Amino acid sequence: MFNAHFLILTCNRRKSLSTSAHAALRFRTLAIFTRFDCLTVNFALILPFMSEPQSALLLRKQLAELNKNPVEGFSAGLIDDNDIYRWEVLIIGPPDTLYEGGFFKAHLYFPKEYPLRPPKMKFITEIWHPNIDKNGDVCISILHEPGDDKWGYEKASERWLPVHTVETILISVISMLADPNDESPANVDAAMLGVLKNGGKTIRISKGKWHGVLEKVKKNVCRDNVEIFRQDEGKISGVDGG
Repeated sequence: MFNAHFLILTCNRRKSLSTSAHAALRFRTLAIFTRFDCLTVNFALILPFMSEPQSALLLRKQLAELNKNPVEGFSAGLIDDNDIYRWEVLIIGPPDTLYEGGFFKAHLYFPKEYPLRPPKMKFITEIWHPNIDKNGDVCISILHEPGDDKWGYEKASERWLPVHTVETILISVISMLADPNDESPANVDAAMLGVLKNGGKTIRISKGKWHGVLEKVKKNVCRDNVEIFRQDEGKISGVDGG
């Protein structure tokens, strides 16, 4: 019979074990810890055997790429260095719009199923925009669950696709700031005020610039995301549209 002392000594020698031995020891360790009710105390011994989810690896790669090659219009980092699924971004107000000269902080919350499912985005800095509700939640097509829109307002191609990255998301949001969708507002008051102040037209001066940048980024999208999409393509049909 194994005891806790022997178990700890065995775990401390894990570097000399083969991969198959790692797997066997992990199973045995979990069973013994459960039996002796000391899982919480010794959990650190098990962590090195656990592989990081594919979603976390993708997000770490994107974060490293954005740090290495910053993109015009925004900066991005983590809210907590120990949580790759919660990002903090700073968006610079697009030129020639109502938001020019402003700096707008927002948070991105990624699900463990990323990139099969989209993140949620919320502005922390107060912002007045037809497609951002009064709580700061962003309403934009590419952040809606993949698949057909049950209400028929959006095409499936306009909604979330696993090829989207943090970069394409934020460039789309910058484009949205310059080119509001007043036909489907999340903030009706902002939509009505925008129409009144601009003689029936919303600010669209920078539309061409940011849409052009977005199309360029889409052509150079992360290959890892594309590969995961191909592998898990069948799973998407089971996700309800939002």
